[in-house]
Amino acid sequence: MRFVKQFQVQRTPEDVYTYLLDIEHETRWNPWAIEVHKTTPGPAGEGTEFLGRYKGIGTARQRLTDCAPARRLTYRADSMDGRMTFTLQPKNGGTMIELEAEAHPAGLQRLLAPVMTPVMRRHIGDLAIGIARELDT
Repeated sequence: MRFVKQFQVQRTPEDVYTYLLDIEHETRWNPWAIEVHKTTPGPAGEGTEFLGRYKGIGTARQRLTDCAPARRLTYRADSMDGRMTFTLQPKNGGTMIELEAEAHPAGLQRLLAPVMTPVMRRHIGDLAIGIARELDT
């Protein structure tokens, strides 16, 4: 499953990157996130790991990969071989964000993919709304 959503916020790419780099903010913009905590020491960056608890999913380990300041960052989740990549481009004094989410369910989860596709498509839209709300306030 792969989903792409583009949206614009009135913040600089540097501000957007800094905000998204701290995945502990996820509970503010992801309606499924109950709690998310960093589990590795030091500042957030490539290789930083997080542990989150999510509605309907349970516990998920994530790590930051592909970090390019003010341009791109990716969260990778162990469950369903999932990833969320944020690509940032300056636009009209703000930032165009491309959110690409991808998951490769295996086993029994694969059988649920046709049912999960519309749910995930709506959820990706909700993520964009949440991030825009948080960054534009």
